[in-house]
Amino acid sequence: MKNLLILDDDKLFRSSLKINLVNYFDKIIESESISDARKKISKNNSTNYYLIDLNLPDGNGLQLIKEICDSTIKARIIILTAYSSVATAVEAMKLGADDYLIKPVLTDEILSSFNLVKKLSKSIPDVKLPSAKRVEWEHIQRILKENNFNITLTAKALNMHRRTLQRKLQKKPVKS
Repeated sequence: MKNLLILDDDKLFRSSLKINLVNYFDKIIESESISDARKKISKNNSTNYYLIDLNLPDGNGLQLIKEICDSTIKARIIILTAYSSVATAVEAMKLGADDYLIKPVLTDEILSSFNLVKKLSKSIPDVKLPSAKRVEWEHIQRILKENNFNITLTAKALNMHRRTLQRKLQKKPVKS
């Protein structure tokens, strides 16, 4: 059985998560504080998936990670936060969290972190990037336009000798 506990002080966010995740879990329990979550965990010790907000009204969501990991049930824990930092991410992982996601978060990201759906592909689309020379040419043209096509001012802005800039401008635009 897959039971999920959503611990977040934002009722609207909890409700939207519940609506989006209802088809993937047998039971979803909502909680708004650490004390409330502890009561619900003790009543229903079959919870094996946790979405825990980092900043809660009665403390820090990291407090619960150790308690959950010490229980006999193997659980998957994801920390959610709108105020991310490397320090809290590292601490969450050390305490036993499986993932650390930054709000706003997509349902697919949560399911992927719980290993309930195939990993999201984050491949780079096939886009032809311009060459370095083309980027340089476009940059020179932009700075030249900003300086009303004044070669001397443009050379100063680019930190380039005036003659060097003139030679570059005499060349035809570089193709991508």
